Amino acid sequence: MSGLLPGDRAVLGLLRTVNGLTRSGLCTLARHGAAVRRDDPERAAGLTEVLAAWPLFKGGQFLFDLLEWEDFMLDGDPAPLWPAGEAAVVLAGPVAWLRALLPAAEAAGSEPAATSTGSEQNELPELRAHFRLYEDVVIGAVALAGAANPLTAHRLPRPGEASPPAAT
Repeated sequence: MSGLLPGDRAVLGLLRTVNGLTRSGLCTLARHGAAVRRDDPERAAGLTEVLAAWPLFKGGQFLFDLLEWEDFMLDGDPAPLWPAGEAAVVLAGPVAWLRALLPAAEAAGSEPAATSTGSEQNELPELRAHFRLYEDVVIGAVALAGAANPLTAHRLPRPGEASPPAAT
């Protein structure tokens, strides 16, 4: 890395860290999704069937393939996994963003049933190259987000909140 300035090295170090966290996060979600597919194939198929029709899912699949995230996720040593609770907290941000786009969803006040992936982290399957890796990422995200009930107003952090309010 000759010819780089100290500021260049700092930015590259930040990007390396972000790449590592992104890879760990994607692999965590995919392994949770693979666990759902293994432990409850009917649920995985149902989630895939519903989600596959949505433009956001199709766009995600397109970007997943375009950015070659499968190679990014699987090349090298296995990525360290995030604890399930930490992954659910990270997912609360995008869920809050989606909820902010849909004020009617908050007014409806529906509360999804608690879900579980049925697997502890040490029971999660290893990742391997396969056609459904993107689906595993999405299924894992839905499973972890649902397990934490992030669509429930009393648990979901609102924009500007540091942490979710206590459940009542």
